Amino acid sequence: MRPTTRGCNAYARRRSAGRSEWGRASARATVSDSGSTKRRRPSRSRSGTAKRPRAVRTRRVTQTQRARAGPSRSRVSRRLLYEMAIQWRGPVPASNYTVGRAGNTVELIVDHWTVVMFEGAIRRFLNPSSILSAHYVIGSDGRIAQLVSEDDTAYHAGVFPVNQRSIGIEHEAGPAMPPTDALYAASARLHADIASRYGLALDVGTTVLPHHAIVPTECPGTLDLDRIVRDALQEDDMFTDADRAMLKRVYDHLEAYEPLTWTKRLQLWLAKALSTGVPSADLSGPDVETGQAFDAKTASRR
Repeated sequence: MRPTTRGCNAYARRRSAGRSEWGRASARATVSDSGSTKRRRPSRSRSGTAKRPRAVRTRRVTQTQRARAGPSRSRVSRRLLYEMAIQWRGPVPASNYTVGRAGNTVELIVDHWTVVMFEGAIRRFLNPSSILSAHYVIGSDGRIAQLVSEDDTAYHAGVFPVNQRSIGIEHEAGPAMPPTDALYAASARLHADIASRYGLALDVGTTVLPHHAIVPTECPGTLDLDRIVRDALQEDDMFTDADRAMLKRVYDHLEAYEPLTWTKRLQLWLAKALSTGVPSADLSGPDVETGQAFDAKTASRR
């Protein structure tokens, strides 16, 4: 009976493979910071073959380390956009609005006050039994929430034909909540944006109406519409061609990161934000967090 050599041959093949792998691995050298080369002996498995080198793991930056280092350029710019963006809080139930405007165009802005808090007003419009809604709700801190698309008819004025031709804006104010400066500033920017998109000449009594001019009510109470229109006209006048060129650069820089709607409202707000101290050099070059170059045409949005 001939002794089998299957096991011996397999062992020889494993040893041969291990030597060849070791020869290839030992031929590789790494260069240290001082310029000298060092040979690394790869670890060996129990079968005799050299182990595949482990993948290099990149060091992750913790939130604490990032906070100590301060916000990066892209984080500063993106935070400005988040603070200035209108937050979508809709859609409201189908019982609280009508899809479309039946061929009517926007000719009016109707202003209201909520009497209740910001979130309370939103909950009311999201309640299907209220049969009420507004396109926008502005908070006392300057937040702006949108619940109904401007292409649709919100139920806010109390007269349906007026609803079909208007945009309703609720303000977080009431008898026990005087309107704040932040609310007035946000409302002025929103009025300026709406007017620029629909070609409205802002004027209290014609294109900007208080709710009580349509139906008997105290709404919007002490809300100063003249101040809103006056500030909105100043917002519209402050935009220059130089601002437009700078803000186009901002958009090209940030487009790869956030889906933006390049409205005049965003342009106006960014112009004010940039004038507070964000240097234009911070809006160019690679992202400090990822090291990736910005290319609005090819970069994928996150």
